[in-house]
This record gives sequence, structure tokens and C-alpha cells, in this order.
Amino acid sequence: MGFIGKYWKGEYPLNVAFWLFFVLLTATYHYLEPLLLHPFVDRPLVFIGLTAAYLVVSRLIIYPWQIVGLLRSADKHYLAYQRAIIKYGVQATIVTSLALTVADIIGTAQSLVIYKEKIEFEASRGRTDYSLSLASQGSILHLQGPLDVGITGAVKKMLDQHPQVKAIILDSDGGQIYEGRGLAMLFDERGLDTYSFSGCSSACSTAFIGGINRFLSTKAKLGFHQYRLDSEKILQFYKFHDLEIEQKKDLALYQAKNIDSTFLKKAFEAPYDRMWFPSTQTLIDAGVIHAVVDAREILK
Repeated sequence: MGFIGKYWKGEYPLNVAFWLFFVLLTATYHYLEPLLLHPFVDRPLVFIGLTAAYLVVSRLIIYPWQIVGLLRSADKHYLAYQRAIIKYGVQATIVTSLALTVADIIGTAQSLVIYKEKIEFEASRGRTDYSLSLASQGSILHLQGPLDVGITGAVKKMLDQHPQVKAIILDSDGGQIYEGRGLAMLFDERGLDTYSFSGCSSACSTAFIGGINRFLSTKAKLGFHQYRLDSEKILQFYKFHDLEIEQKKDLALYQAKNIDSTFLKKAFEAPYDRMWFPSTQTLIDAGVIHAVVDAREILK
């Protein structure tokens, strides 16, 4: 780690200090930052904390070190060669970079605050549009309605309170993609089977795939389509929704369940405004479901 002190003292040649330690290093963490603006973990507060820590390290520790080292290297270069234009050019570059960095810090911090407020608002709403109930003598949990923010936590709480639950019925048109993924991971972790009696689409299909064994009633269908921002209300948070990245994450869940690759290609390429409802036989052949069941037999 001797290069840290060496650079700080301005002991590197100016061309090395400028191009390697200032330009290349700055470009590297500016390249990484857009990736970090998209939630890379499914726990929003953890994402906010990690991103904030990244900003502190990159902007308040590494960046000042870059500036001081470069200025000292420029001063030594000037004393050796008396090239004032180069020294002033470096200083002008630093001033420009500093202004852009301050604006970037403010913008990113504001985005994180907005994102946090969005999560807190949606999680603290007084009502929910979904319902959770026990069926079949308490051995099955029935989820009905949209996958709102916080539903994964609500389902987990129900499962903790009722450890006898062995399966879950999902009847939903979808909802938040993060919740769909969170539910899928929860079902897989708890070893639950999944059913759908009325139908399960979009993010709900992702949750459904988390089941160890997966079943549809004769009246239910699974719906698939490309992801989209489903509400004008969340367009201001577009920085945090890279739909291609989210689809890849969910694709990995399907692949882990050994779902047929040809089926997956069609499922994730279906236009978002035209839901694809594959036939029951297609779902069985692809490994998406294991069997068709009679809902009355399951619930008796």
C-alpha cells in the first residue's frame, strides 16, 4: 500500500499521477456508480446504506486523496520544468472536476432520499390491497390480490406464526417485481409448494416458481410478459428500475428450477401489453408446473 503515501506526497511523475491515479480512477468509479443506482439487493434500506457508504468512500476519502496528490505532483513538475501552463491546466481540470463531483453527490444523495421516502411511504400505507388467510385446516396459506410493497415480510410473518403451513395459494395479477422475487426465494427457503386456483400473472408468476412442487387448478392460468414501470407515479424513480437487470435476476430463479430454456425465452420476450398465457400442457412440458389439481380436493 506504499503507493497511497507515495501518491499523497506527489512523488509520482505528473503524467502518471494525472492519467492513472486521477483520470482512470475517477472514470472507474463514475462508471460503477450507475450500476449502484439500481437496487442490487432486495432489501431497500441495505441498498441505501451500501450506496451511501460507497459515496462516502469514493467522494469523501478517495477523491480528496486524488486531488491533493495531483496538486503536489503538479507543483513538483512546475519546480522542475517551469511549465506554468501545465500547472494551471491541471488546476483548471481539478476545479471543473470538483464542480461536477459536488453536483453529482448532491444529485445522488437526493435520489437516495427520494427512494427511501418512496419505500417508507409504500410500506407504511394504512391499508393493503391483498389478503392473507389460512385454509385447509391451517396447512395452506392463501394470498389474494396485488403483490404490494411489504408483502414478502407479511407472508414471512404469517409463516413464522403458523409453522404448520406447507403450501401457499397465489391468486394475483402481479405487482412489485422485487416482492415477487422475494416471495419466490422465501417459498424455496421454506420448502413450500405453490398453487394457483384463480390465476397468477406477471410478478406473481415469479413468486409461483419458488414453490418446490407447483400446481394449477383447471380454471387457473399463469401469465408472462416483459417487465415495465407499471405506474406513472413511479416514473420519477426510473433510475432505480433497470428492467433488463430485474428480468435477468428473475430469469436466474426460473433457471434454478430447471425450466425449459425455449419456454423462458418466449416468456420473457412477450410484450408487456400482451400477456402470454401458455397452455397447461406447455407449462407441464416446460417444467413450470407439476400437475393440474381440483381446487375443491385441496381445500376440503
